[in-house]
Amino acid sequence: MIKKNLKETVKVIEYELKNAKNLYNSSCINWKGKTLDSKEYYTEVISRELLKAEKLVLLEKIDQIDRVNYHVNTHDGQHNDDTNRAEEIFAKRLKGKKLEKLGVVIEYQVPLKEKCSDDAGKIDLVTSTNESVYIVELKYIGNKETLLRAILEIWTYYKQLNKVNFLNSFKLLEQNKTENIRRAVLLSVGCNAYNEAKELSERPALKQLAKALYVDIFLLEESVTIIELR
Repeated sequence: MIKKNLKETVKVIEYELKNAKNLYNSSCINWKGKTLDSKEYYTEVISRELLKAEKLVLLEKIDQIDRVNYHVNTHDGQHNDDTNRAEEIFAKRLKGKKLEKLGVVIEYQVPLKEKCSDDAGKIDLVTSTNESVYIVELKYIGNKETLLRAILEIWTYYKQLNKVNFLNSFKLLEQNKTENIRRAVLLSVGCNAYNEAKELSERPALKQLAKALYVDIFLLEESVTIIELR
């Protein structure tokens, strides 16, 4: 169990933010519970720090990775369950489905790397509506990561994305501009981030950070209904 006071928590996030592109991977982003002295959620203290203008600037400066083609040739529409990651299996099964407000899932597990040495992950889902294209970070049943991590993860991927090449890869450029690319987190019942999203009234700084980074939050209920939090 993490035991930090307010000042210690602030010092940790200031240090970790020196490498902004890997911030979402930092252990402090997944700290649960509350500080020893101020009794605030760690994620609230960290979110409040990240909302400071000079820290938001650092998040804005995450470099783009110039991948040429984001289409994944190995995704042939068949759902091969040879992976032991339930989240990846579920993402595969969503391809082709229409999700309320997020639109049709047109791809899953889209890599951001152009070369092996690039330090980047994969976009869980890409969805398309009549007005927008969403890149989506999915958190599935059993995932213990925080909502803060999900928000920072999809923000980082958005910054690393070559947006023109991305739209071209899926033949979406004609009807969409790069400004139409939106980011979202999709949270399943039974994951930690889902529970935190249900408590956003108790987490005002986290909610404000999501708005500042223009990350939409959706809840994936057992019936695959999507609820947008406002």
